[in-house]
Amino acid sequence: MTIDSPTTILYALIGIIVIILVIVAIIVWLVARRARSARPARPQRAAVPARPRAQEILRLMRDADTGRVVTEFQNRTIRDPRTLSKAERDYLIRLARDWGAWLGVPEAQSPTKVAATPEVPAAAGLPPSLPVEPMLTAPLVAPAPGAAVQVDAPVLPLAQAIPVVAPLPAAPTPLSIVQQVDEILQEKLAAHPAPVPIIRLVEDPHDGVVVWVNQAKYIGIESVTDPNVRAIIRSAAVEWEHRTEK
Repeated sequence: MTIDSPTTILYALIGIIVIILVIVAIIVWLVARRARSARPARPQRAAVPARPRAQEILRLMRDADTGRVVTEFQNRTIRDPRTLSKAERDYLIRLARDWGAWLGVPEAQSPTKVAATPEVPAAAGLPPSLPVEPMLTAPLVAPAPGAAVQVDAPVLPLAQAIPVVAPLPAAPTPLSIVQQVDEILQEKLAAHPAPVPIIRLVEDPHDGVVVWVNQAKYIGIESVTDPNVRAIIRSAAVEWEHRTEK
């Protein structure tokens, strides 16, 4: 097979065509790669934070010195509810109702109206509260000629025959010593000339005498931190001793 033969020429043409196709493919690949690298990057969408399933509304705290409740609401520390606006106060009242329902505390029900019972006019000689009953008498029978006539006494109504007995009042439960001292303490607090905190004495089966000063709880009188409060309680105890000695 010589160089000038048709077969050789055909193979040469095929080789040239293949080389041209490879070069074209390489050029197209390079152009496409440059175009992709020159295209601006698509900005990534910012991730949307998941919505929390629970939201903090307020915080309740207790003052270590006074024992009063302190509320942290809307980035404010509120010690006196009078500083709240009307809208804020209404919102906290609704929140307190929802919290009470969550705790299972029944809401206060308004007293139901009782239908008035129509009064019955009283008969002569009977109280207004007793019903009027007909007089029961014996039937009238004609006596035989010459027989003695016997007159039956009239039968009184049941309302007059059966007296109404009122139930005896229950005997009052005697107060314990702590309750008696607490009553004297309340009298002294009411008559105290200077403003004083709310002080109550409670008897606990486990802790014994419990002293409540506003909202602070103390086990025993000696554990109360305020000396003025301790003095008032001791004066009430001394007064109780004087009254029981008489």
